[in-house]
Amino acid sequence: MLLGLPLVDIAVIIAYFAVVIYIGYRAMQKVKSEEDFFLGGRQFGKAIQIFAAFGQGTSAESSVTTTSVVAQKGGAGAWLMMASGLFNVPILWFMARWYRRMRVLTLADFFKERYNSESLAGFYAFIQILFFMVVAGTGFYAMSNTVSAIAQKTEGDYTISEQVEYQQAIELERLTIADFTTLSTVEKESLLELQELKPQKEFSHINTTYLTIVVAFIILLYAISGGLEAAFITDMIQSVFILLLTVILIPFGWMKINETHGSSGIMGPFEVMHKVLPESLFEMFGSVHSVDFTWYYIASTVIVGSITIVALANNMTVAGSAKDDTTAQVGMVGGIWLKRYSMLIWALIGMMLLVIYGTNVQNPDLIWGMATRDLLGPLGIGLVGLMIACLLAALMSTVDCHMLATSALFTENIYKPIFKNKSQKHYVLIGRIFGLVYIIGGVIIGINASSILSLFMEILLFNSVVAAAIWLGLVWRKATMLAAWCSVGSAFLIFTLLPYGLPVVMPELSLNESLQVKTSSITVQKAYGYTVKDVESNQLELKQWHRDNAAGQATKAQPETITLGDTYTKTTLIPGKAIFWSQGINSQNIDGTKVSQGKGAFDVMLFIVHQLGVDLEQNPTAINKTIANVLRLLLPFIVLYIVSFVSKPMPVENLNQFYGKLRTPALPDHQLDAQAMQLTQQDPTRFDHHKIFPNSNWEFNKWTRLDYKAVGLCVAAATSIIILLQLMMVVGK
Repeated sequence: MLLGLPLVDIAVIIAYFAVVIYIGYRAMQKVKSEEDFFLGGRQFGKAIQIFAAFGQGTSAESSVTTTSVVAQKGGAGAWLMMASGLFNVPILWFMARWYRRMRVLTLADFFKERYNSESLAGFYAFIQILFFMVVAGTGFYAMSNTVSAIAQKTEGDYTISEQVEYQQAIELERLTIADFTTLSTVEKESLLELQELKPQKEFSHINTTYLTIVVAFIILLYAISGGLEAAFITDMIQSVFILLLTVILIPFGWMKINETHGSSGIMGPFEVMHKVLPESLFEMFGSVHSVDFTWYYIASTVIVGSITIVALANNMTVAGSAKDDTTAQVGMVGGIWLKRYSMLIWALIGMMLLVIYGTNVQNPDLIWGMATRDLLGPLGIGLVGLMIACLLAALMSTVDCHMLATSALFTENIYKPIFKNKSQKHYVLIGRIFGLVYIIGGVIIGINASSILSLFMEILLFNSVVAAAIWLGLVWRKATMLAAWCSVGSAFLIFTLLPYGLPVVMPELSLNESLQVKTSSITVQKAYGYTVKDVESNQLELKQWHRDNAAGQATKAQPETITLGDTYTKTTLIPGKAIFWSQGINSQNIDGTKVSQGKGAFDVMLFIVHQLGVDLEQNPTAINKTIANVLRLLLPFIVLYIVSFVSKPMPVENLNQFYGKLRTPALPDHQLDAQAMQLTQQDPTRFDHHKIFPNSNWEFNKWTRLDYKAVGLCVAAATSIIILLQLMMVVGK
């Protein structure tokens, strides 16, 4: 055993690392220019593009986040995870074409060409670098916590402080399960204190900080050396690992459920789910397990995520490296649908693990690692090591592409405008050096993260800062440089800089009681049917009571007998949540005095709304979050649209050249493509007959027959996933 893992598992992990490092070394020999390093020479076909899109969009946090959210929210969590990326795939079909036809190295170059502003391109690059550091941090956090759960300590290995914290976690679990109305005053106070304290129940042999640093170093070895070709080749290998990760737990989990509950066959576990899990976990909206996940909050989140997906700089890395338009589109959409169907299976695994571990897992972020340890570990044939390799593959396939995207952004749009006329070798070196900076930033965020769900929501909403400038820049000729600057600048100030910067430069804000307002705590009463597990627990409780009564030791009245199918009403406390602080409000004792302090980012937009007289304290948290989502989406569009009408228009010739290029098909033969672009430069309006509104400022293009087929297939795929998700919640009932 080494760090809680058998040697066979360690051997599997080492073998995997050796293969990917070797691939990076071989690919390094082919890197001669920036295009080779950042876009692989724009030579990749459909198969590699599909796996690249799947690999770069599927990190260690993808499976872990899905199962974690489902473990917390049940059906509502599954719906949020699916819906957040279900309706934007048709958008990506058209965006992939635009990305490839831009013929640029980075998406920041779009701002340089469309708005004629290197500084705006540099600012976009800076924003995206921050964004992808958060994405990398999320992956590092998910991977390290899952691996740490695989190598968990037994109770006999706990230190004294860990034993104390463990007992606090057990008490919190007991109080949470109980009907709130049956708790004493002391127990209610204890429940509220422990909810704020959030004691840890699981402890590991593995130090997550050291693990994160080691994995980051491995990524650097092959991605910095070999560039995009190394990343994409390993993506193909790692995509196979990710698919293995997606299915490897299911048969063992199914057997575990059938063995434990006496069920059999494929349908047995589905029947068990409805027997042992509360009905609330199968509700899609607003159950006591997901009171904040209402239909309107999920809808607002889905809309924001669908609109902002166009701003992801790594989309240019994937689509821009394809050999032509259609390859870029098929690769992008194919890879994303592969991920969507994988997420459906991850949601199923989440429900399966709820049956195995119950509904009170203290830290849902660890549930995947717990399942790996308990279901695969006893076999002793290296499957735990394979699972860890799968998690590393998922993380590395995403981080390597994102590292190259951010390196390209920094080199092309921040470094090169300042240090011009350097050699290709020099710029490739700078890209490699910045890759190190990016990885370090991701490691710092991952080490200091608090939960996967909070990071996931931040990732989903982050790019609302720049989405308006991209959308209107692509489809509306009147969008101006000043308007784009005002839109991006004001959104970045309100939604990113002030929320994260103010608590740092003004730490006293977190202690200001007037900023620590919460929504009102509520108790929710709901009727549920007793499950088989409830009946079995009741029978054991009755037997124990009769034994205690016969011995004269019974201290409570005889419990009521319950039968399967009876209903009961349970009262659950839904604690008030901080309105302005992303990580809530924590209490701590300083010199014997209890002090409350806001944690995380400060929501400036909601603070402004509150100051305008809107009583946010009386709203459910879901309404406040929905208000924040709507404002986050609309404000940048409104600012850009209004300022465009009062600012200096962009030169017509520049606009004609830009939109002419977007209508010129990208050809796989680089020489023929250059000739086609030369014709467009001479006559930039030669494809204007493809416009829907030829005499207007709107640059919408007519759909081709392939577009109709692709959108139809996307609708069919989305419908199939919705149907399968619904079936998952009702089959076996």
